[in-house]
Amino acid sequence: MRFLKDKKNVNTLRLVLLAITIGMAFILSCAKSGSNPPPVAVWEDNSSDSASLNLTVQSAQGQILVNQYVNLALSTDSLNAGNLVRKTATNSAGVAVFRKLYPRIIYFNCVAVTSTQTFYGSGKVRLLPGMVKDTILTVH
Repeated sequence: MRFLKDKKNVNTLRLVLLAITIGMAFILSCAKSGSNPPPVAVWEDNSSDSASLNLTVQSAQGQILVNQYVNLALSTDSLNAGNLVRKTATNSAGVAVFRKLYPRIIYFNCVAVTSTQTFYGSGKVRLLPGMVKDTILTVH
């Protein structure tokens, strides 16, 4: 208790406790709410039968759209609910490249935003074992 008798030590202790309290308040305020969906688990087929999908995103006028996100899901309900198995951006050629996909029907969509417009398009494709599928997604 001799430590607490010195006024300088008491002030130091108060500052340390205040810093800890502020730090804990900050950490607790940054906690995520329970309404966020869980993160997407890794969904990769590492077998020799895995399929690939190359989706070119373009407007109805044929304009290639770059840096736009394309979403993949296992059903239209999952796609609409945001329960995705993959999400990637289109490259400089407007192509979203997906590798190591399980052979099955895949549902996809894209909300493309440019400086002047917002476009939307969706579709589905059946991927067979070992297939490399090139598809155009036209957004309106």
